[in-house]
Amino acid sequence: MALLNPRRAALLAAVALSASCSARAGGGFGVTRSTLPAGLNGLSGLTIDADGLLWAVSERGVALVPLRLDGDTVALDRAPIPVAGWPVGVDAESLAWLGPGRFAVGTETQGEGRAAERVLEVVVTTADGKPRAAVGPTVWSLPYLPFGVTGGANHGVESLDLLDGALIAASEVTVGETRAAPVWRVPLDGGPVRTAVVPLTSDNGKLSTLDALAFTDAGVELLAIERHYETVRLVAARLPSAADGAPAGTARVVRDLAAELTDLPNIEGLARLPDGRTVLLGDNQHGLRLDGPTVVLVLAAAAE
Repeated sequence: MALLNPRRAALLAAVALSASCSARAGGGFGVTRSTLPAGLNGLSGLTIDADGLLWAVSERGVALVPLRLDGDTVALDRAPIPVAGWPVGVDAESLAWLGPGRFAVGTETQGEGRAAERVLEVVVTTADGKPRAAVGPTVWSLPYLPFGVTGGANHGVESLDLLDGALIAASEVTVGETRAAPVWRVPLDGGPVRTAVVPLTSDNGKLSTLDALAFTDAGVELLAIERHYETVRLVAARLPSAADGAPAGTARVVRDLAAELTDLPNIEGLARLPDGRTVLLGDNQHGLRLDGPTVVLVLAAAAE
């Protein structure tokens, strides 16, 4: 029996959004493509707050970016909120809404041989009627030791979400000869960190973003993007319920997006809406180079 995430239960009552099966330029049947304003570059992560507002984070010059849904169209809701106190040389790669005024941000650096990855708390307050964001006091550490690997340059916490009081995070590092993604479950109450691996379904893909959907009797149900240039797959995965070691989960391809759609962005954000639609956010920045505008895709709900 699945246990609903309380956040998603609240969203069912708070958000009334109509599904659409339209086709737009660069997309396919059941896909709506939106372009965000110029200047919104290098966005990663995608999360939903209790009011149904989508949030992303900019990787460099780190800021929280609020986005709104109008039907199947995604637009900037209001000005991004710069994050004060962000550490130098650290990129923001993923985002999870923790509750009113609190976010968790997954990080990435260019260093090699890291024993653990960091997730930083970001706190939003209001001063003089304006929102302010700053790095908070909490830092979550995600150890690589259970997987027998270390962190690599430009491979950090690409995937992050909150499910029933615990962060679910994944790295772009791959483990094992058969290629799998390391995943952590980090309780916010300070309980022990649990680890598992999710098998990858391609020869070159890595997890670039995920949404933790629910706990079931068998474990934690995830929806994720596995991608590497020509490989872009929407994957359903399950983390096992075993508590010790780093047991292997399962994964299956839901949609081969590279085969279905043209002009696919570099997807680094994913959010499943309560009505079954899926929102995908593209990162248009590669180093110092920009590759067109920032693109958001909304996939119509479909049986999986």
